[in-house]
Amino acid sequence: MYRNSIFPDRRGYKSIACLALAFLLAAFLAEVIAAQVLYGSIRGKVTDSSGAVVAGASATITHTQTGQSRGGVTDSIGSYDFP
Repeated sequence: MYRNSIFPDRRGYKSIACLALAFLLAAFLAEVIAAQVLYGSIRGKVTDSSGAVVAGASATITHTQTGQSRGGVTDSIGSYDFP
């Protein structure tokens, strides 16, 4: 029936569709895997009981399992950032 065609039957179309789907899935998964990182950060804002920001406040974070700690001071809008 399809003697002059590249694909003599519908199985050829299915295999190309499967290959295209596999390629797109691999490309998508590579993008998702690349988005994973091994680091993080802690950000926040220091406020008093009335809700006003506290500039120049000391902020300390401590890793409870290792005992390591880092300290910092809030900026002019009460924000801190530990990378």
